[in-house]
Amino acid sequence: MNCGACGYSGCRELAITVCQGLAEVEMCWPYVLEKLRTTQEDLIQAEKLTSLGQMAASIAHEVNNPLAGVLVYTQLLTKKIAGDKFSKETALDYLSKMDSELTRSTRLIRNLLDFARQSPPALREMDVNEVVNRALDLAAHSAELQNIRVIKELNPSLPKLTADFNQLQQVCTNLIMNAIQAMPEGGKLTLRTSA
Repeated sequence: MNCGACGYSGCRELAITVCQGLAEVEMCWPYVLEKLRTTQEDLIQAEKLTSLGQMAASIAHEVNNPLAGVLVYTQLLTKKIAGDKFSKETALDYLSKMDSELTRSTRLIRNLLDFARQSPPALREMDVNEVVNRALDLAAHSAELQNIRVIKELNPSLPKLTADFNQLQQVCTNLIMNAIQAMPEGGKLTLRTSA
C-alpha cells in the first residue's frame, strides 16, 4: 500500500530508508493511522478497566455494609443469650434485621452476576423502571463517594418493554457510571423515565 504521503514512490522504498536510519517510520501515513487506532483501543480498554475497578470497590463496600450489620446482630444475639438477657422479641428483631441485610447482599450479588454474564440476548417483557433501579443498585455507592445526590423520577405507568434485561441493565449502568465520572465535584444526577 502506498498513500504517497511520505514522499516515497512505494512502501518498500520507505521501509529500506527506515532500516538504513535515513527516515522515520512515522512518515508512513498508514502506519500513523494504525498506531492511532491501536492507541485509541488501548485507551478504551484502560477506561473500561478503570470503571470496572471503581465498580468493584463500590460493590465490595455495598456488600460489606450489610454483612457487617449481620455480624453485629449475631454478636449482640450471642451476648444476650450468654448473659441470660434474652427475650424472644429481641431475638426475632435481630433475626429480622439480619435477614433484611442478607437479602440486600444477595440481591446486589445477583445483580452483579446478571450484569457480568455475557450470554446471547434473551428477549422478555420487562418493566423499564426495574432495569433502572437494578442498574442504580450497582452504581449507587460510586455516586455516594462522588457526593452525587441521585434523584429518581420514574414513571410508574410506563408500558412494558420487550428486550434483553441484562443487556439493557448493562447499558443503564454504563450510562449512570459515565454520568458519575463526568461529575468529579459532585452534584445532582436525575434518573427519569417517561413514555
